[in-house]
Amino acid sequence: MAGPEVETGDDRSPLGVLSAGAKRVLRPAEVDYARAEEDTFVVLAVGEQWLSLTSAAREALGEGPAAPVAVPARATRFLQPDDIVHAEIAPTASGWEILHVVTVFPGGFR
Repeated sequence: MAGPEVETGDDRSPLGVLSAGAKRVLRPAEVDYARAEEDTFVVLAVGEQWLSLTSAAREALGEGPAAPVAVPARATRFLQPDDIVHAEIAPTASGWEILHVVTVFPGGFR
């Protein structure tokens, strides 16, 4: 599969070619990376392919929950309200997306 070449060094020697997978790594037209938030969130609700998350910072700023936060259906089977997720999320046109998950505490801090 053809794509743009990746070059390195002063001699501009080719390292390889970017392919279709690259568009899933960074999507600036869809995700507002400049407004990303990294925080410790509490899961408020779990849907089939979404979460509703809040944090102390969001509450203090009066921002309300981040919802819907898109997640794969296979992940929602393992999450429930009151779980704690330390993650980075970013807004999209249709809600939020998880960029990175650091830790999940099932059942919260109980």
